[in-house]
Amino acid sequence: MDLDRPLRWVQGLRGGRPRRPSEGSASPAASGLRGRPGEGRDRVPAPPTPLDQRFLLGAFLLVAVSFMVANAFTESAMGRIDSDSDAIAFDSAPAIEHLAALRTEVRHIEFLLGSALAEGGVKDQAAVEAALEQLNGSANAYLALPTSPGEKPSWRELNGALTAFNGAVERVLGEYEAGALVAARTDLGRALAAADRVSGASARAIEVNAQAGRDLALRIKAVRRDATRVGYALNAMCLVFAVLAGLLVRRQVRRYGDLVEEHAALQASRARELEEFASRAAHDILNPVSATQMSLALAQKRDLQEARAREHLERALRNLLRIRTIIDDLLQFARAGARPAPGARSDLRSVIEDVTASLRPAAERAGIDLCVEGVAACHTGCSAGVLTSVLSNLMQNALKYMGDSPERRIRLRAREAGTFVRVEVEDTGPGVPPDALGDIFLPYVRGPTHGRDGLGLGLATVRRLCEAHGGQVGVRSELGRGSTFWFELPRVAGPVAPAPLSPPEARAG
Repeated sequence: MDLDRPLRWVQGLRGGRPRRPSEGSASPAASGLRGRPGEGRDRVPAPPTPLDQRFLLGAFLLVAVSFMVANAFTESAMGRIDSDSDAIAFDSAPAIEHLAALRTEVRHIEFLLGSALAEGGVKDQAAVEAALEQLNGSANAYLALPTSPGEKPSWRELNGALTAFNGAVERVLGEYEAGALVAARTDLGRALAAADRVSGASARAIEVNAQAGRDLALRIKAVRRDATRVGYALNAMCLVFAVLAGLLVRRQVRRYGDLVEEHAALQASRARELEEFASRAAHDILNPVSATQMSLALAQKRDLQEARAREHLERALRNLLRIRTIIDDLLQFARAGARPAPGARSDLRSVIEDVTASLRPAAERAGIDLCVEGVAACHTGCSAGVLTSVLSNLMQNALKYMGDSPERRIRLRAREAGTFVRVEVEDTGPGVPPDALGDIFLPYVRGPTHGRDGLGLGLATVRRLCEAHGGQVGVRSELGRGSTFWFELPRVAGPVAPAPLSPPEARAG
């Protein structure tokens, strides 16, 4: 049998990716996949180029930057709109309100002052003083407001006119109180002229503030218009880059999907080749096993005098039967697509007894105490060959890697754990380093070997078999104290035992 070709296939599998026919020695599966119609594809999708990756990254960055710039510009525009709105609400509008009230109060004082000089009386004089005080309050409220651009000259003019008006009114009232009516009437003309100046200055100040309010309103409108335009432009740019990025992502997703399909087709072809290789290997292994089994069976039929020779023959036959069972079940398991056969079950206790009986002589020669503790009478949801393979791998590892530990003991325990059966193999060997515990069940990974040969596939086979049957595996270890490897398999009901026969039926049978 030509084993070189399948071994090269396994080495290619350990590389972590499918090798193309142009890379080194091409696998027959890959060449068959390319050459057969209907299997795989004629081309391998190209991986993303660095230019595509940079463009995709740049597109996403531009979308993010455009979004941030749009938000920043919008916030800035809203800040300017708020500032101009505050200027209208808290400066221009109150100024116009105070100036309008001031003009009204000036004309009211004119009327009261003329009435007081014409009719006389303390009551009219008190009314003039109250109106003058209200005028000054309105004037002070206006003068305390911030000035708009271009309002300072009218502000100064109004301030001077109000000062002159107050002085003229005070002189008229003083002369009226002193009884100098002629002088009071003369100064009343000056007071009326000052009132006209106050009214004119107020009108000009109102016009200045009204113009400032109009300018602010127009500026708010312009800011809003510019913000809308810039926002639309930035949103359009975001949309364009988002569409480009989406198209590029779609392209990469399609490429990735093609790569996945190509890889799956290649793996399926290699799995078929591995199945063919396994069938040939199983056939080539079973031929000498069958011949040896037949020879031992013929030798067993002879009249052997030595009990020890007969014992060796029986042990050899049992081992050959166990090997054949493992090969048959594993081959059936591989052909079933890594799925257990429907209705598969095995008696846990009988498998444990068979495995420990075959390994006990080797344990005795190595000076190892092999103990079986508390084996539950139950059935697992796998074939006897699969359970034998899993248990034999763990037991043989415990024997093989015991090393030179002073305390040499292996304990085997099996118990029910809910809907599972849990089997533990505890040894007193050197233990597994903590950094190797996470990878010890991976293919081709080996812990401390102590000079022992091996490929590192035993524990990987145990894990694959258990997980394929719905179970799990694990390990607890402490350096210098030993390890405990365990596995769990689903627990199933055992076969129904036939009803006992009555004595007549039994005699007839």
